[in-house]
This record gives sequence, structure tokens and C-alpha cells, in this order.
Amino acid sequence: AEAAAAIARREVEAAADMAAPEIGVRVAAITADLSDIVYLEDVQNEVKMRGLVPVANGTTADLRWCVADGVTVNDEGLPSLVRYISVTGVRLVAPFDPLLNQTRLLNSVGKCSPALLSAGAGGGGAGGGLVASVGGGSRSRNNNREPDIYCHSGVLQMATDLLDELEPLITAMPATGEIRLVGHSFGGSTLTLLRAMLSNKFGM
Repeated sequence: AEAAAAIARREVEAAADMAAPEIGVRVAAITADLSDIVYLEDVQNEVKMRGLVPVANGTTADLRWCVADGVTVNDEGLPSLVRYISVTGVRLVAPFDPLLNQTRLLNSVGKCSPALLSAGAGGGGAGGGLVASVGGGSRSRNNNREPDIYCHSGVLQMATDLLDELEPLITAMPATGEIRLVGHSFGGSTLTLLRAMLSNKFGM
């Protein structure tokens, strides 16, 4: 904990000395880097080597993920917290991770029947909105301009499982903080749906 706090202090001090464009480039570089290091065995050490504070890491729905904190600059030009959430894709089975099962993961990818993500206004529920329903069911008739939105059922289930796991780490963020979702390949698809679910549930 003390080491993490020391890293955070150094990040804040460094951010105070950097111009906003420099911070923006650094945040973009870290975002790209995290999409790769989340595959590595010692992900927490890799995070620290990049000047970030490791928060948590694990495996959910056969996708490895890590959460790390860094510093960005807000609209007022002041340093503020940025929390990175990075998720792997279907690239490899890490022999060091007994929770990751490639066969099970590929079966999830193969579950590509349509699942209701969002009901259009006036159809599929009171006032529409995000439904995130997995497992079939009847489709509603919607005669308004806004269509019901369906998505890949396997990805939606994985996004739902990830949200259940990561929600405490997301809601713990201060209102002034920023959350960056970083997903490689299939992880990007999963986080795209998770982002929509966050928008509906928390207005993020």
C-alpha cells in the first residue's frame, strides 16, 4: 500500500509539471500499452513499471482483466485520477492462469444468437432503454423510429459477468475521476457492451 501511494504521489507531481498535451500523449500511450500487458503473468509489476498504481486483476468469464490508476489533467488543467480497466481478447491460454479455459471461451464466442441490448423508445418496455436480456424471449414490436438493438448473446453474457465483478471498482471512483476501458480484440467488443451498460445504469 505504501509503495502504491508513493507511485501515486510521483504521478501527481509529474503531472503538475507537464503540459496538458504531454499528459494526453502519456495517457494514450498507457492505454495502448495496457491492451498488451494484461496478457502477461506478472501484470501488477508490469503496471508499476509504467508508473501506474495496480488496483486489482483477475479472470472473469475466461477473460483476464486488470485495473490500474494513473493521473490525467481535467478541464481546469488540474491533475485528476484516471482508472484504466483492461481486458484480454481470444489470443492465448496462459498456463499460469488456471481460471482461463480456451475451450469454454470459444464456446462463449460461438453463442452468437441475437440478444436484446436496448429497447427502442415506445417498445420493449416503459420508455425503452437498456434491457441487456440474455437467453432469448419474445421480441417486442416497435413501431417508432427508434429500433430495438440486439447484440451477440455470448459477448453480452461476458459483459454482464464482467460488470458484476468490476462494478465496485467503478462506483468507487470520485466524480472528478475518469475511467478508461481498454480491450484487445474480443475484449474490446466485450467492453463496448459494458460501456453501454454503464451508461444506462450509472449515467456514465
